[in-house]
This record gives sequence, structure tokens and C-alpha cells, in this order.
Amino acid sequence: MLMRIRPDAIVDADREGLRSFLTARRLHQEGDTLFNEDGSFFVFEDDDASELSIDSLDSSEPVTAYWGRFCPGKEEFRFLYDLCVAAGFLIITPYDNPSLVVVNHNHREADLVNIHGEMPNTVWVENPDELAAVFGGTWN
Repeated sequence: MLMRIRPDAIVDADREGLRSFLTARRLHQEGDTLFNEDGSFFVFEDDDASELSIDSLDSSEPVTAYWGRFCPGKEEFRFLYDLCVAAGFLIITPYDNPSLVVVNHNHREADLVNIHGEMPNTVWVENPDELAAVFGGTWN
């Protein structure tokens, strides 16, 4: 899951940052699905489907994203990193080590303390290479 949080709630993504990110990559949304400018489903150069869904930017609810299957590669890690920077997302992993990955310091430590006053196992990354290292170069 990709989202923006505060101690007591999920908060909205940076919608303008997200719009700019999608526009710069010539992507558009229909519902929560991404498409290339030619109308084809968004895939990476290696033809692996991204399985990325981003809540509609027209939604009245906070925008989050979900990446069902992440196909490791430099391009995918760069895309994920840049997406998180643009939207203000952190990554909630399906693992406990780490539970959270904060990209480019877009969340403060105080934002991450859970309802029990505990800090989840969190890693802070500054670039796509560090993000790839967190997942051992893969995330499946």
C-alpha cells in the first residue's frame, strides 16, 4: 500500500503532485487504472504489467495506491520512488522488517507513531537505489 498518514488518520495525497507526475509520464487514469497516452494499459519497458492502481483523483476520499505485484528492476524502483515523492506517499510493506518505508523524508517520525504510542519498524530512503536495497532488489 502507498499512502500518506498522520498519527490518527490517512490523509490525502498531494493531488497536484500526482497529476504532474502522471502528466510528465504521459499517463492518464480511468477509475483507478493507469493507461498510456495511446490508450494501452500501463506496462514497463520489459512488458511486465505493473498491477498499480491509484485511487481516482476525482474521489472525495483520500487518494491511496496499491501495487499488487511489483516487478523488480531499476525502472520500477525509480518509478515507485518518484511516485512516492510526487504524491507524498510512504510504503506500507507486507513484511514486518520493515513495516514502513519513508521516501525522501515525506513523513515525520511523529506521523508514524501508532495508537499504542509505538514506532513501527521504519526505513528511510533517499533515492531509488536505497529503495531497491530495502527489498533486496525485489518486491514480489
